[in-house]
Amino acid sequence: MELKHKAFVFAAALLAPAPAWASPAEVASVIHASAPYGSGKYSVLFITAYDTELWTDAPGWSMSVPFALTLRYHIGFSADYLVSRSLREMKHVDPRLDDATIARYRTAMAFFSRPPHRAMR
Repeated sequence: MELKHKAFVFAAALLAPAPAWASPAEVASVIHASAPYGSGKYSVLFITAYDTELWTDAPGWSMSVPFALTLRYHIGFSADYLVSRSLREMKHVDPRLDDATIARYRTAMAFFSRPPHRAMR
């Protein structure tokens, strides 16, 4: 490929419009937003742990309407670790959570173990 052609392809890639947002496939039947309500990332020093997006159809944040939080991890760990750590954090935040509730949450989070989950790396 000659240099002019390579330069044109590179410039076209830089100027191409970004792909359109769409709500995550897992919640598309409930949330029809064309863009996330908000997004952010969690970094420590120069290492990004994850990117996140909040999806909702509500014009303002509300716990009374459906919402979804997507996480794209940039570090590797097992699904079992993610579930166990999440449940420990939930118990830390609300020490009143009983073992039956934790077991119910563990079952509900079993989807993390289904390979491959598009939001996990």
